[in-house]
Amino acid sequence: MVSATLSERLLHSVVWFSAGALVVMVLLLLQIVQLRMGLIARRRRDQRFMQIWQPVFAETVAGGHVALPPLAREDRVLFLKTWNHLHESVRGSARKHLNILALRLDILQCLPRLLYGKDRGKTLLAITTLGNLQARDDWNALLEFCGDPDAVLSWTAAHALFQIDGHAALLDLEAPLVDRLDWPAAHVIVL
Repeated sequence: MVSATLSERLLHSVVWFSAGALVVMVLLLLQIVQLRMGLIARRRRDQRFMQIWQPVFAETVAGGHVALPPLAREDRVLFLKTWNHLHESVRGSARKHLNILALRLDILQCLPRLLYGKDRGKTLLAITTLGNLQARDDWNALLEFCGDPDAVLSWTAAHALFQIDGHAALLDLEAPLVDRLDWPAAHVIVL
C-alpha cells in the first residue's frame, strides 16, 4: 500500500515535470519563430532601403545632385552604416559629395540621440560619423569621449578628432596618446 502511494506520487511528479518541459519547449519554439520572423522583416526592410538609396549613393559619389527620398526614422542607423562604409571606401571629392548628402538630410540632428544613448554600437556609429563629417562643432563632445575607460570608444573618438583637425587633436590629445596603453600602438604611430 505504501509503495503504491509512493509510485503514484512519483508518477504524478513525472507527469507534471513532463508537462512543464513540454510548455518550456513550446515557448522556446515560439521565441525562435518570432526571432526568425523579425530577421526576415528586417532583411526585407534593408532590401527596400538599398533599392531606394543605392542609386542615390551612386549618383552622389559620381558628383551628381539628386532629389532625395525621405529618410525614415527607422532607416537612419542603416543609412549611417551604409554612408560611413561608403565614406571609408572612397577618396577625394566623392567624400565631399557624401558629406553634402548627409548635411542635406540634416543627419547632424539625429546624432546626439545616438551619441549619448545606451547602445554602444550606435555611439560608435555617431562618433565615426562626426569624424567623417569633420563636425568641428562637436569637438568638445568627442574630446570627452577620449577620456572614456572603454578603449574602443575612446580610440574611435580620438580618431574622429584627428579626422576633423589633426594638428588641434595632437595638441589636445598629447597626454592620452602617451598615457593610454589600451589604445593600439600601431594606430597611434600612424596618426
